[in-house]
Amino acid sequence: MDIYRTHDSILEINSTGRSKNIFYIFLDDNDPGDSYTFTINDIDREIESGTYYRYEVKKGQKVEIGSGGLLGASGNYKWKENNPSVFITLTDFGLPPDHNEPEYLARYFNTKRLNTIDPNLGLLLVELTDD
Repeated sequence: MDIYRTHDSILEINSTGRSKNIFYIFLDDNDPGDSYTFTINDIDREIESGTYYRYEVKKGQKVEIGSGGLLGASGNYKWKENNPSVFITLTDFGLPPDHNEPEYLARYFNTKRLNTIDPNLGLLLVELTDD
């Protein structure tokens, strides 16, 4: 991977015109062929390992995203004018190793938390996977 540094003004120019009010939900690629089920407004959605799910929040809409399962987390979001995209992972994908100490149960199995990925990384991942 090539790494470079640039000024915020260049990043701002590059992000102008980006989609707003979009949720990207990522799943790691540790187990090819695996899939997870999560909910958006009580409707089950499935995501395969190594992919992401894109959901556009319509004007005036409220959205509840649930990570699924008995102990799964959920989050409520509301459409806002020019709200930047949100990048979420159902696993620890895209997070630093020490992002948080897992709860007792999470040490032994995935409780499917809703973790927010840094927007810069999220945009990069979307750009790398879009055709």
